[in-house]
Amino acid sequence: MILVGALDLGTSRIRLGVAEGSPARLRILGDTPNQVLHGEGGRAHCRFSHYRETVAAHLRALGRYAAEVGADAVRLGVTGQVSSLIAWDADAGAPRRDDFPIWMDATCSAAVPELAALWDGAGAMSLLGTCLPAASNWLAVKLRHALTHDGELARVPDVFLQLQDAIIQQLCGETLTHPSAQISLVDHRTGQYAPGMLRFLGLDVARLPRIAPSGALPISPARQAALGLPPTHLHVAPQDTHAALFGLAPRPGDGLLLAGTSEIVGVCEAARRAAPPARMVSAPLGQGWMVYGSSASGGASLDWLMKSVLRRPAGADLVALSAQAALVSPGADGLTCLPYFSGERAPLWDNQLSGTLVGVRAHHTDAHLLRAVLEGVAYARRQAAEALEVPLPTRFLAAGGGTASALWNTIRASILERPLAVMDTPDLALIGATRWVMVGSGMDLTRLDALGAAQTVAPEAAWLAAYRAGYARFQAVQHLLHPATRPHAQPLAEATHA
Repeated sequence: MILVGALDLGTSRIRLGVAEGSPARLRILGDTPNQVLHGEGGRAHCRFSHYRETVAAHLRALGRYAAEVGADAVRLGVTGQVSSLIAWDADAGAPRRDDFPIWMDATCSAAVPELAALWDGAGAMSLLGTCLPAASNWLAVKLRHALTHDGELARVPDVFLQLQDAIIQQLCGETLTHPSAQISLVDHRTGQYAPGMLRFLGLDVARLPRIAPSGALPISPARQAALGLPPTHLHVAPQDTHAALFGLAPRPGDGLLLAGTSEIVGVCEAARRAAPPARMVSAPLGQGWMVYGSSASGGASLDWLMKSVLRRPAGADLVALSAQAALVSPGADGLTCLPYFSGERAPLWDNQLSGTLVGVRAHHTDAHLLRAVLEGVAYARRQAAEALEVPLPTRFLAAGGGTASALWNTIRASILERPLAVMDTPDLALIGATRWVMVGSGMDLTRLDALGAAQTVAPEAAWLAAYRAGYARFQAVQHLLHPATRPHAQPLAEATHA
């Protein structure tokens, strides 16, 4: 019997799960919170020792479970956060420093203009086969900054690894990586490191992990024995965002919506476009392709409202306030929110943008404010969906913590004017990485179908006219307050009725 599952090395949690039964359910064997260490200048670091010790504890739990069910082998997909940066000391078999920057770290922002000079215009498309507007959350920026501003890292012959690469190295004694984990360094057309990017960084390919999108490595026998595991292979899975999108099991033409602290909107396509849209990422997804954009707004906007403005706890108070917001008419009685409280990524890509509530009157209540924020985030996703430069998909597959709100789902569907197929699971990256292992191992995916069960949320017909007017007002306020923004989308009517 072979156990199949995944390990997700996330920013907020470290989780391990296996598929069991037929139809399958995901059995979570390990779930531990992670801690992000914030500091001055946009510092956001994690500790490798915490990940190492937590992974070991989860693998010991996996070993006990394997013995309990009589499994004689394990195949585990490994996914994790993108744009972490670990300098791996090969002689010591460990990171040079325990603390390492993660994707949120902005201390490298001095290198952003250098990357912008390389990527602006058609630069990124020429080098990488996709648009990647310069920002501090790319591995390329972190590497450029480290190699030009950190004398020690420039001198030592370390290999630069992502978090998931480093865990595989530690357990297997060798490193493979998935091209999506190196998203800002690879040519998406070939799946290999882009020579122009390596020249820009002054980096020899030997200082990066070997790319093997379908690769797998055995955990060393000594570590297997210490962890109580049967023979176990770690499979290189896509980075967590791509794993979550793969977990949606999309078909060509499906829209994609991941709603979490930040959000992603995209479309699955059968083949790569000859000319992918500006300000969006184009990348492989299984046997197809996806075009998508990531945001800075989402659940974080609600956290800001509840904690910083309303001074109310986000748990029961948010549930009660959502019920009141459901009674507020669409359009929040003239209140418009630009949810750029941390700037915005796709399709505007400007971290200097600021959040705004426009039209506040004395009669507006907390419920009005909440409804306006929910609508503002949905308007921002509509704008990003239009920037995909195709007619809006006939449906959007949706998942993530933000889809737990029935009100928000109906608002999203109504503003997009498309139904949402909402997958009720918090484990999408685990599901996607597990699917990746099964596809790569030639296993039957039929028993995983139950993990993809979805509930359809239709647009509310009575809200459509109000939201068309509200979206036009959202864009007008955006362009008035932020003149540098430009429309990156087709007109609303054309997108709606195409």
